[in-house]
Amino acid sequence: MYCQKPFTGTEGIIRYLGNYTHRVAISNHRIMSFENGKVTFSYKDYKTGAICKSLTLDATEFIRRFLQHILPCGFYKIRYFGILALCNLGAKMQTCFNLIAKSSYLPVLEGLNAMEVWQIVSGKDLCDCPICKVGKMRTILTVRPVILKPG
Repeated sequence: MYCQKPFTGTEGIIRYLGNYTHRVAISNHRIMSFENGKVTFSYKDYKTGAICKSLTLDATEFIRRFLQHILPCGFYKIRYFGILALCNLGAKMQTCFNLIAKSSYLPVLEGLNAMEVWQIVSGKDLCDCPICKVGKMRTILTVRPVILKPG
C-alpha cells in the first residue's frame, strides 16, 4: 500500500495541486524519438494493467492530438476531488442527499440551470445583493461556448 507524506504547509499544497491543474498533455521524457517525420512516445495502456507501451505517429497526427489538449482562452483544467470526483459519486451520493434533507434526487430539478437548482435547494436567491440585501444583481455579460471545428 502506498501512502504519501503529509503536506508541509501551504507551499506543499500549492505545489501538489499545481501538478494536476497545470500539467501539459505529454511531458518531454515520454517522447522517445523523432525521425523521418514520425514521433515515437511512451504511454500506459490501462486496458492491460498499466503496461508501458510505445506508439509511433506521423508528426502532424501527433501535433493534432497534442493540440486537442489546449483549452480555449479563459478555460481552466481542473481535476476534481472529494465529492466531485467521479470515483466517489456512488459512495458520497447518500451523504449529499442527507445534507439537503432529501432521500433521493429531486425530479423537479431536472432541466434547471445551476442558479435555479441552488435557489430551490438552499432557499436563497443568488441574485440578491450581498451588500444591501434588498436589490437584485443582474447579468451584464453572458459567455457563450466557443465551438471549434477541425481543419
